[in-house]
Amino acid sequence: MQKIFFGLIILNNFLFCGDIFLEVENINQECKILKIGLYNSKDGFPNIAKAYKGVDIKAKSPKITHTFTEIPNGSYALALFCDENQNKKLDTNFVGIPKEAYGFSNNPKVFGMPSFEDARFELKDKINLNIEVQK
Repeated sequence: MQKIFFGLIILNNFLFCGDIFLEVENINQECKILKIGLYNSKDGFPNIAKAYKGVDIKAKSPKITHTFTEIPNGSYALALFCDENQNKKLDTNFVGIPKEAYGFSNNPKVFGMPSFEDARFELKDKINLNIEVQK
């Protein structure tokens, strides 16, 4: 009976998960590491250190792709930035404007930092996203 129960849990997780296929464009030459955070709630968004899932990718070209696999279906948002000086944080000027390139899912055009709702998307099995890096 226990084996059946655990088997159903594993099957349930597999059936209700999806993949996020991400394409990031417009990466500048100064970008050493592209830090990407996937968020499943507004808590911590867009702090990369507080992401549900995160990945660091060496930026070797103006366009990269990455796939987040087996992510439970639901609401998510993505935030990313180019860590040009490799200090593991998004550098800003004295008024909080980013000095390093950044981007968000949905490519929101807002004044200031977008909210989780601005960048939110729904994952149902699979989704293709394109993010344009901004400076």
